[in-house]
Amino acid sequence: MSSVYQFGKDAHSLSLDNGAQLISWSRSQLKQGRSTGIHVSGVKQWLAICRKNIFWVEPHTGKEAFDQVPAACQLLLWQDDQKQFHVAIPLCDKDFRASITGEQNGFRVYWENGLENNNSPSARLLYTRNGPRAHALVKASMQDLSQILGTFQTREQKTVPAFVDMLGWCTWDAFYHDVDQRKVRRGLLSFRKGGVQLGHMILDDGAWTHSDEMLDSFEADPQKFPNGIKAIAEMAKLEFGL
Repeated sequence: MSSVYQFGKDAHSLSLDNGAQLISWSRSQLKQGRSTGIHVSGVKQWLAICRKNIFWVEPHTGKEAFDQVPAACQLLLWQDDQKQFHVAIPLCDKDFRASITGEQNGFRVYWENGLENNNSPSARLLYTRNGPRAHALVKASMQDLSQILGTFQTREQKTVPAFVDMLGWCTWDAFYHDVDQRKVRRGLLSFRKGGVQLGHMILDDGAWTHSDEMLDSFEADPQKFPNGIKAIAEMAKLEFGL
């Protein structure tokens, strides 16, 4: 049989015209930090996109039960016994940020709130939809959420900047965190020596003042870049034509 969702009494489901569901929880449940278990039947195989750390997400796959879906799942896509695809996407609403964790018979939605004493009466924290084709389903779902939430645009709605057609260099590929003013210039010189004209450069991680992998300041690390970021930009543009 195809997948059937069974939400707990704490959840309120709003059915949209396209068949999608927008699930919200009331204040009493929001204080608990998680939903009751959401039962899903008829699962054949699944794909989960989950946060690996504060920087990255990674894919996980499995069959039948969701108990191997890791915590902090950002998108859960599955196919049921009738070859129908389903997607569940946790949302950000007001000051709440949701994620999914798998269980043997379904999954549970967890959320966190950045503000103490939040008195929001409810929050929309889960979107679900189904369709016959996986890629079309995910694309339509993101377009739907873009309109509902109004907090982001899809790739199709955005203008592609001209620099994507230029050859670029990211300093991470050469120096990782250990980047500094001298090394950036040395890298640009090496491209010139090889007869390569760059169109743009990304000065990546390691350039800014930080501790424990968290940003401390919007200013460049004074030990690595004593003349600041402006000097690096001017050098790249004026000396190397970026």
